[in-house]
Amino acid sequence: MPFQQTNIFLQQKIIKVINMKEILFKLNEFCGANRIEYMVTGTVALSLLGVPSNFAPQDIDIKIFHLTEEQKYKLIELQFLSGLNNENYKDQCYSFYINNVKVNAIIDNTQSYDEISNMGVCLSLQDEKQAKYHAIDVQKVAFAIRDKMRLGRLKDYEYMQNLIHNLTLK
Repeated sequence: MPFQQTNIFLQQKIIKVINMKEILFKLNEFCGANRIEYMVTGTVALSLLGVPSNFAPQDIDIKIFHLTEEQKYKLIELQFLSGLNNENYKDQCYSFYINNVKVNAIIDNTQSYDEISNMGVCLSLQDEKQAKYHAIDVQKVAFAIRDKMRLGRLKDYEYMQNLIHNLTLK
């Protein structure tokens, strides 16, 4: 790829990551206000943890835990307002949009708080616009890759091939 194209690609990727952080902050505030326990997973989690990739995150995947009926209704309402009905993940996921970025809230039935806390790390991300920090739980690399590959989607296999390629460069 010529230098100018590479530079444009990197600029677009940086803009996408910055927008993802802003959306993560809104998501964190929504989940906090509604007491929804969640953890970021997928490509965004891997990106936040510094996993090398040429793939910019297209959406945000989160795992949600211990949902009450009231929380489920909030997520159903968001999904309805976003015009999504999620036939692909029936009873396994709620999807909605925040600023035109799709969020997939995947139901995780893990009950043990010890197991949940062992799956992730807490990152402190700075929100420069609001002059504050957000504590964001992010799924550890091995768990995020495992869950990503379980989905069996072509884009996830392509991500993995790209990751292996990036890790084997000298």
